[in-house]
This record gives sequence, structure tokens and C-alpha cells, in this order.
Amino acid sequence: MLDSWVAGSIGAEGNLTRGQIDDWTLKALKRTVERAAAQSPFYAERLKGLRISNMEDFKGLPFTYPDDLRRDSLKMLCIPGRDVKRIVSLTTSGSSGEPKRVYFSERDLLETVNYFAHGLKEFTKEGEKALLLFPGSSPDGLNDLIIRALEMLGCRGEWFGYPREDRFAELAERILGQQITFLIGTAASVAAFARFTEQTDPAWKIAGQIRGVLASAAYVSEEDRAAIIRAWDCEVNEHYSMTETGYAGAVGCSVPGGYHVWESGLYYELIDPVTGIAVPDGEEGEIVVTTLTERAEPFIRYRTGDIARFVPGRCACGSCLKRLERVHDRDIGKKFEREDIENEKICNF
Repeated sequence: MLDSWVAGSIGAEGNLTRGQIDDWTLKALKRTVERAAAQSPFYAERLKGLRISNMEDFKGLPFTYPDDLRRDSLKMLCIPGRDVKRIVSLTTSGSSGEPKRVYFSERDLLETVNYFAHGLKEFTKEGEKALLLFPGSSPDGLNDLIIRALEMLGCRGEWFGYPREDRFAELAERILGQQITFLIGTAASVAAFARFTEQTDPAWKIAGQIRGVLASAAYVSEEDRAAIIRAWDCEVNEHYSMTETGYAGAVGCSVPGGYHVWESGLYYELIDPVTGIAVPDGEEGEIVVTTLTERAEPFIRYRTGDIARFVPGRCACGSCLKRLERVHDRDIGKKFEREDIENEKICNF
């Protein structure tokens, strides 16, 4: 799945090993920190006088918080504003405060398409028709990027939009009429539609037609996954992602047991959410992410508020990439927030 792409990205020869990944990761973290300190006004101030020569040095760097993204998103940029291709403004449910703004270059967007293509490769079949259930239809938006990735795989992607309850009947007609075999959307929205089909006449037809579902978001509950499988008896895979990382993150393995991390693009730490200290492998902690590629807006030790653990040992599929266990829902109403994907808004320079 991601292994061959990661191996090529880091210049690994032969079978990919943990040692190769770990050695490359430290070098990539150094490059990320040096570039941010030199080109981003926000990080130039935040990282002044700080350098890293080992992982302990890196873990001593200050965290970046969602509130930093609200206040100083423009200062976080490493490129001139004229080179920004897309801006996503993320509001928070029940909040009237400043939104978080995430900036993308053309290179960032192409990287996301490439990531999607490699992640979807194992779950889709050539010639398949997929229906996308995310909001937004603008060029270079999430749906557009996924459609471009599907085309790279010889598949066809179509956009439907967010499937609210008043559109469930319309969605059922679209699936049956267009011979859709694969759905991509948030776990909660797909599960709600699956429950609806169990109580309607075309339920058995949809169950016989839908071959697979990719449930993608920050949080996929076991209840939602079970509801989809119960209704359609289909393959369900999961994807952990967030807008800040260009919709990239970790892809569920075909062998149950965890999400494989895109380690040539992202570095995940797990920390105690109270003390900020790293937790031992196998224990739950808050996910902290650092971007490793030359992004328009890098994130260094960005606190997500999401809780998970690394699954110990090598995956049964043979991959040596780190695996995240299913991510817990972030704690609404306390220190961190949960973005509402329905409220994603797009603006341009």
C-alpha cells in the first residue's frame, strides 16, 4: 500500500526497514525545522536559537496549538502569499471565534492527490464508480482532489455532497441509477444513510450493489462501522486525516488492526495530554503531528487533541510502517476542539 511509495520517497533500497525510516525521519525533521525557522515569521520567533541534532532535541521544541493557527496563520507561511493556491477556513461548531485558516500551494495539492491515489489503490478496482459524500464542489477542494486521484487509478469519481437526512432518498436513487459501487465520506454520514436504507424498499438493491466504503475523518466509531457492514455486508476501510495535514494521515490496513501512517510525509508523536511528555509505545496519548514535506504552511509539533495509541509489533500484512489504533473522538468542550467538516469554507486571494 503506502510502503513502496514511502520507500521511494525516502530513497530506501531493498526491503523497507524501521531503521531506514527512523534515520530518514530525523533528517527530515531537521530540514523542516531549519526551513520553518528561516522562512516562516511565526516559527522564526518560536524557534529562535533552537536547533536539533537528535530526537530528544526535537521533543524539546515548543508545541503549536490550534489557537496559533487562528491568530497567526499568515505568519506561519513559508512562501509568499501570491504562491498560495488555496485557503481553507475551518470554523468550529458552536463557536463565534476566529476560524483556523490553512494554506496550500500547488505542490501541496498535487502531493495530496498522490497520497490519495496510493491510499485508495488497495481498496478500489479499475473501472469502479465511486460517489463522494463530502461537502464542497470547488476546484482543488477535497472532492476534486479525490476525483483526480481516482482517475489516476482508472476509476471514476462523482460528487454528491454531504448526505443530510432530507437527501437520503435522492442519494439512494443516485447510487442505483448511476451504478455506484464505492462510497467515500465521513463515517457518521455514511452510517446514517446505511441505517436509512435498512428501512426502505431499495435497501436490498443497494446492499447488493455497494462493494466498499472508505470512512474518512478524524474519528470513526465502531458503532458507525458496524452499522454500515450490517446494512450492506460490504468492505469498510478507514482513514484518519485532518485538513491541517492536507487531508493526509494514516490509512486503514486491509488486515484489521490499525491505520498505517504516511511516514514520508508526517511524523506522529503520542504525548500525555496533561504533562506533554511522550508516552511509552503501546499506551494511549494525544496525537502530535509534524509535517515533513516542504509545505506552504508547515506544522511543527501541532497538538491535535485526538487520542490513540501505536499498535506494537509488525503488521500481519508485512508493512513496517507505524500503525495507529482507531482514534478516539476528541474531547469537545475541554481544551481542544472538533472541526465540523460541514462548515468548511473556501476563500481565495
